[in-house]
Amino acid sequence: MRVVIKNGEDPHTVDIKVTGAGLGVPAELRITPGQGGQPFATVPPGHRFEGYRGDFGAPRELLAVARAILAKQIDRPAGEAEFARILARWDGEEAR
Repeated sequence: MRVVIKNGEDPHTVDIKVTGAGLGVPAELRITPGQGGQPFATVPPGHRFEGYRGDFGAPRELLAVARAILAKQIDRPAGEAEFARILARWDGEEAR
């Protein structure tokens, strides 16, 4: 799986493109850590990932990485590696 952080229009979001993942992972994901309720949006829309608020597990970890990137605590390559690690685990859990 490969994750690339895209240049987004909104400075409060992290947009990622995912290639080489299974059906449990969307092709593109927008993470907005400061948004209450539903911090995830996907392409194509309607992926079940959109229903997660980030309370636990992989969604919570994705929010933590997005916050670290937005706060400039970690750089892009480190963020991409972390997103890939988390999403690979998510994909494996979803396959069970």
